[in-house]
Amino acid sequence: MVMRLNKVKKAAPATMDEAFTQFINWKKANNLSEQTILDYTTHYNLLIKRFPSAIESYEELEKSVYEHLGQENIKPATYNNRLVYLRTFFKWCVEHEVLSDNPLSGFKKRKDEGRIVHIDEKVLIDLLQLPDQTTYAGLRDYVLLLIFLDTGIRPKEAFS
Repeated sequence: MVMRLNKVKKAAPATMDEAFTQFINWKKANNLSEQTILDYTTHYNLLIKRFPSAIESYEELEKSVYEHLGQENIKPATYNNRLVYLRTFFKWCVEHEVLSDNPLSGFKKRKDEGRIVHIDEKVLIDLLQLPDQTTYAGLRDYVLLLIFLDTGIRPKEAFS
């Protein structure tokens, strides 16, 4: 005897908060780091805290998101972080039929002019002479300083 299996239609989350909880659980199941999960939560909570009406309707969400990203005096990095985290969440919401459209689908990242810091050569020489290279810790510190200066890598990135 052949059994017939019917496709079970999954129910969409009833509220935006439920959708966000499911999204975070999905991200955790995909083995994202705790820091990334925290970043998603921070950006979502900031939006909802600033614009509580954002969860009432798509129109309110769209208006709130535009105002959130259009906030004056935010740096390109802040804008880009908000854009990426919220757009990813909204894309997931569209895929899971929570939202009809992604309100951030047409937005582009902002360019950062970069920040070039000029340090006097004498200061760099003095800095590189500080670690005692006759000890293991001093040699390690010297090499790390060279790596930082050569590549521009951040200390947290070097140690991960």
